[in-house]
Amino acid sequence: MSTWRLGVGFVACILLATCAGGSTSDLEDVEPPRSFRVKTSQFEGVILLPGDWVPTDKEVLALEEQLVAYLIQQRDAFDSWQAPIEERLPNYRRQYWGVIENGKRLIEANFFCDALHTDWTEQVVHVDDGGDCYFRVRYDPEAKTFSDLVVNGSS
Repeated sequence: MSTWRLGVGFVACILLATCAGGSTSDLEDVEPPRSFRVKTSQFEGVILLPGDWVPTDKEVLALEEQLVAYLIQQRDAFDSWQAPIEERLPNYRRQYWGVIENGKRLIEANFFCDALHTDWTEQVVHVDDGGDCYFRVRYDPEAKTFSDLVVNGSS
């Protein structure tokens, strides 16, 4: 969680120096972060930048606290020949970013079990097929509800 706070401070420092007319000469070679890590004993993920807005770590953790119960309700969307999704979920990496749809702030959450994506901390992972190793869902942090589950197919 401290990574998030340091990231915000870093961005605020750049904005403050730029907006206040201060010198940014010592910051010119520093590339702003593209993501903030969210890591717990249960999962590893990133909040990707930029989005329409930036979810907080508290909002992401609220999503995660409710995720298993939601996925159990949606179990038919996942491969039945594998272990239930809630048992496999700790092995999935996560990406989160904020979107605004019809004036509502939503968190787009992207999940994948394939570790081959070396740039996953900076770019949204998109794949065709791949089965339920890849799925995405939206979360409304105000209503604390999920929607728009999309589970990849297999060919």
